[in-house]
Amino acid sequence: MTVCIGMISAEPEQPKGIVVIADKMLTYPGGYEGESDAVTKIVQLVPSTWVAAFSGATDVSGEVIRRASGPSATSSADDVTKMMDWLRVSYTDVYESRLEQRALRTWGLDLKAWRDRANVYTAIPESLANCVTESIAQFRNQWACSLLVCGFDKEGQPHIFRVDEDGVELVDSPAFESIGSGGQMATGRLIWEEAAVTEPLHVVLWRVFDAKAHAELMLGVGYEWDAWILVENKEPIKVEERIKTLMDHAFYEVTKSPFPTKKTEPKEVWSKRLGNWKKELEEYVMSAIA
Repeated sequence: MTVCIGMISAEPEQPKGIVVIADKMLTYPGGYEGESDAVTKIVQLVPSTWVAAFSGATDVSGEVIRRASGPSATSSADDVTKMMDWLRVSYTDVYESRLEQRALRTWGLDLKAWRDRANVYTAIPESLANCVTESIAQFRNQWACSLLVCGFDKEGQPHIFRVDEDGVELVDSPAFESIGSGGQMATGRLIWEEAAVTEPLHVVLWRVFDAKAHAELMLGVGYEWDAWILVENKEPIKVEERIKTLMDHAFYEVTKSPFPTKKTEPKEVWSKRLGNWKKELEEYVMSAIA
């Protein structure tokens, strides 16, 4: 229950970059959901400069990210293929560990015994096999963990890939990807707006925010959000609160109905509040990545 979005900017006259945005709605163990301004769902894979945004239960996602951090993240960071392999291994380790704990041990089995069940020496009675199969299906139905991983390889090329129970998928083309319950809505908005990899970084920041805001229509997507900007050879940049507030206000202005309502404020009020917000957004981004 969330939305996380990443998009690449490769405008020819500017440094290449990636924008990552996530809401702050969390799913806690037991299925409880809540929004907290004190948390972030975008995490740096220390000690590399890659980041991962996560969707799903906090305990599961947190364990995957902890396993994916450390020395192996450093040794894999220069090569996107190695990074994808490392995240796949980390994810699979957690998935199989939880599968064994929640679906197999109840029946006195471990993962190896289940996989070897066809062996004549370790055959499992059909009735037990049916019960275990049902437990596994229930586990898979309740499983919720996806990662959106973003970063640069040693050639300075930006990459985005997603990790979930279906495997690992590189999504450098069309240069944006969304995960979570609001993912389809966000992706649809980016397609509708004809978001392009050749757009400047500040425009990509707006595109991704706009997609997140539209995804709030979906159940489980929170209002509060974080945004990070990645550029080559720099630590990830967290977008300042004043810029987030500016963008929130600008979104209200540019998407309001052309017909007056009881909530409509005079145009001069908003003009004074926003000023030249597009120029301010551009100057902030260029200053941040300099």
